Amino acid sequence: MTPAEIIVLGTFLLAVSAGAHSVYRQRITNLPLTIAQYLACNRVGETDTYHLRIALGRGRPMQTPQVNAVYTDSNGEHTTLEVNAPTSGRVIGPVTLIIRDPAQALRVDGTLHISASTRAMSKDWQANMTVAHTQFIAGRFAPVIRSSRNGISIHHRAWQTIHEQTS
Repeated sequence: MTPAEIIVLGTFLLAVSAGAHSVYRQRITNLPLTIAQYLACNRVGETDTYHLRIALGRGRPMQTPQVNAVYTDSNGEHTTLEVNAPTSGRVIGPVTLIIRDPAQALRVDGTLHISASTRAMSKDWQANMTVAHTQFIAGRFAPVIRSSRNGISIHHRAWQTIHEQTS
């Protein structure tokens, strides 16, 4: 190959890789706000707690999500539940939020409607999900961040995984 052919080939390969990176970045940037399909449930003292996870894309930075939770029991009665975030300001998801249920309203058959919103990169994001009572799993969410030989790594597939309680 002549030096001119090598330069043309190098320029071509650089353009292709830059284009592929741009397409990949655009796809990642457009991944939506998502609510995990299951809730992890536990008991802390006398209070039932339910943990839900929310992620923007594959863990992009966002403002702490605003989340509303309304439980509708099998009789059609609605109970609005308080959703607590572990922090405020900017977060990197997935974020685990806690619903405390001291009245034990979620113990009866019904559905939980969750609506979440956040802001990231000058754009508003919203997600809604209805979770059936059968999707409450006794246990805890799996850790997303793992330690490895090279430091830490993010395990994206674990964000919706619940380690079930065995008792």
